[in-house]
Amino acid sequence: MNAKKIIATAFSIALSITAITAQSDWSRVFSGGLSVPVSHQTYKFDDERDSMNLVGGGTFIQYAQIHKETGFSFVLNENVNAFGTKEFDDDWDAGFFYSTFAGLGFSPVRTERSTLLFAAGLGAEIWTTDIKEDDDYTFSKSGVNFCLGADISYAYRITDRIGLNFNLLGLFDVAGESIESTTHTDCDDHHHRHDHHKKHGDHKEHETETWFNRAGGWTLLPSVGVSVHL
Repeated sequence: MNAKKIIATAFSIALSITAITAQSDWSRVFSGGLSVPVSHQTYKFDDERDSMNLVGGGTFIQYAQIHKETGFSFVLNENVNAFGTKEFDDDWDAGFFYSTFAGLGFSPVRTERSTLLFAAGLGAEIWTTDIKEDDDYTFSKSGVNFCLGADISYAYRITDRIGLNFNLLGLFDVAGESIESTTHTDCDDHHHRHDHHKKHGDHKEHETETWFNRAGGWTLLPSVGVSVHL
């Protein structure tokens, strides 16, 4: 089963569970706000291992459904972030980070004001960064990881419907692949070598080398936001 089928199956299961449990004996909490991911990504080619530390910031959304009597819970979480890293040179390099998580759990605290939820499940993350060292050389790294995850979420209701949410999600990679590529651009003046280039100035030739490596690592995503209680 390829990655697209796995993701489609996971979303189908999530939607089915949501439809079945959308009844009056379930409470629902929607949350959204700011997240600050801290990630340690590793990649291994043959017997050599390398790593990269990421620190970012962005947004998260979360949906939690909690059974009022038993505390059984279902959680969906997504994060979209920009990140920075200093692993490649002395300057900060920027990149993009996305994660998703779906889990089942238990809520031991379900008072009129407070809801505490613990969940465990499966997740995935995607990250990519490009480093342009000069006009002729571009270096990039990307990764896709499938993860085991654990989530702790606390929501405090200020009014009947609106509250605050504090969340900590941990993702621990169990399978994945990183892609490392370098692109070198040769800029030559072809005026004397090829007549048909006379009107076009310099000619650019791109050479790209790509390596696929085994990936791994972990990510912590603390976040804070506004919650809507239904």
